[in-house]
Amino acid sequence: MEMTLLVLTVVATGFSAFTALVSLTGRPRRVSRGADEALDAAGVPRSWQRFPIGVVKALAVAGLVAGLLGVRPAGTAAAVGLIVYWSCATFAHLRARHYDHHLPFTATWAVISVSILALDLATWCR
Repeated sequence: MEMTLLVLTVVATGFSAFTALVSLTGRPRRVSRGADEALDAAGVPRSWQRFPIGVVKALAVAGLVAGLLGVRPAGTAAAVGLIVYWSCATFAHLRARHYDHHLPFTATWAVISVSILALDLATWCR
C-alpha cells in the first residue's frame, strides 16, 4: 500500500509541478494554449490562470513534497486541496457541457487525488 501511495504521490507531484509552471509562466506556449482552450471551454476566465489556478497547484506541489519528506499533515492537506481543485475543474466542464477530452482528464486526476488521500489515511490508521 505504501508503494502505491508513493508512486501516485510522485506522479501527482510531477504533473502538478509541470502544470503549475505552465500556469504561472505561460511556457511552453503550446501547452499553455491548450490550457487556455480548456479554460475557455469550461467558462473560466483566463485571468485565473496564474491566480488562483497556478498558485493552488504550486501550493499542492509544496504540500506533496513536504508529505514525501515526512510532514504527513502537509501531504494530507495537499491531497485534499487537489481533490477540491480537480473536482471544481470537473464540475466546470460539466456545467459548460464540455464533454471532450478535458472532462475525462480532470475527472481522472480527481480520482487519482482521492486515491492518494484514501491511501494516505489508510496508512495513518495502521
